[in-house]
Amino acid sequence: MKKWLFYILLTCGALLLGSVTNINPAQASNAGLTIVANPDTTAVFNSGHQPTPIYSEPTLTKRTGLALQTEIGTWPIVRVAKSGRVIKALDLGNNQWVDPAYSRKVVMGSGDYLEVLTAGAYNPIYRDCLGVNRAGSLDTDHYHEWRINKIAYDGNTGAIAGVDLGNNQWLLAKTKGQYLIPKILYFQAGTLMFTRTNQAKGQLSATLPYKVFGATIVGYQGVSVKLGTENQWVVYQLGSTSPF
Repeated sequence: MKKWLFYILLTCGALLLGSVTNINPAQASNAGLTIVANPDTTAVFNSGHQPTPIYSEPTLTKRTGLALQTEIGTWPIVRVAKSGRVIKALDLGNNQWVDPAYSRKVVMGSGDYLEVLTAGAYNPIYRDCLGVNRAGSLDTDHYHEWRINKIAYDGNTGAIAGVDLGNNQWLLAKTKGQYLIPKILYFQAGTLMFTRTNQAKGQLSATLPYKVFGATIVGYQGVSVKLGTENQWVVYQLGSTSPF
C-alpha cells in the first residue's frame, strides 16, 4: 500500500512540475496586457520622420537597438496591446513594437511663434524631438534668443513637444527655463513700459493685440518682450495669446 502511495505522489508531483515549467514565457511577460489585431485597419502610427525606438515585446522594456526609418512618416498598425481600454503599445509587424506616446506631427516653420527665449542654465538639445538621442547643450552663456525652424506636436494631445533650432537640433518643450515667444500678444492699457536697461518709459495707452519684435531678460522684470522701439519693453507674463 505504501509503495502504491509513493508512485501516486511521484506521478502527481511530476504533473505539477510539468504545469509550472510549461508556462509560455511570452504570456508571463505580457501579463496584464491584451494583444489583439488592430480593429481600425485605416489607423496608422505617425512617427513624424523621427528615429522612433523599436521594442521586441509589448511591455516596452526591451529595445531591439533599432529605430524606424526616418524616410517614412506613417506606419500601418498590425496589432495593439491594451490594458483595459488604454492602448499601451503598437505592433508595426513582426513583433516590432513602438510606444504610442512617441507619435509626432512635425511642421516646417515657426507657426505662431517668433522665437524661443532660454532663461535657464541647463538646456539640453537632441537629434530628435523624442528626446532619445542627446546632441549636447545650448550655449546659453552667450545666446538667449533662438530661431525656430520646425515645430513638433504630440500626435496624441496636439501639444507642442519640441522645436527644432536648425539642423535637427531639438529643444524639448518640457525643458525648464525656456519660453516660446508668440508673434502677437494682447496687453492691457496701463501696462508699464521700460527700456532694456529697466528705465521706466510710461504705460500702454490701449488694450490691444501687439506685434512682438523680440525678447530678453530685463533685470528684476524677468522675461520681457519688445513691442516696438527700445523704449517699449513690457513684462512677458502680463501678456495673453487671446483677448482679455
